Amino acid sequence: MGDFNARTGTENDFIVEEHNNFAPDNNFPLPRQVPNGKSFDSHINEHGKYLIELCKSLDLKILNGRCKGDYLGKITFHGNQGISTVDYIITGLEITNIFQNFVALHPPHSPTIAS
Repeated sequence: MGDFNARTGTENDFIVEEHNNFAPDNNFPLPRQVPNGKSFDSHINEHGKYLIELCKSLDLKILNGRCKGDYLGKITFHGNQGISTVDYIITGLEITNIFQNFVALHPPHSPTIAS
């Protein structure tokens, strides 16, 4: 959880099944599909591209825009140069179900709270 200075827009943080280049077997199954997160911030920057690739590589999920309380992917930063979503809670798929609620507090730089 924290400020990643990464703008991920609405990019998938998981491998889309029809776009993968490997054949699944019992030792290496296809990644589990989850709904794509939403975001009011449609921009992506270099840090965001790296964060998305990290999530895909390690089967991590960005909770912003996916959980009760923040289904729309609220803005987390207001500054002199505009608004953005750069604060995230990221978790492994196995424990995403323990988060009952997710709230992005009002900026300027919002700490995020999960319960």
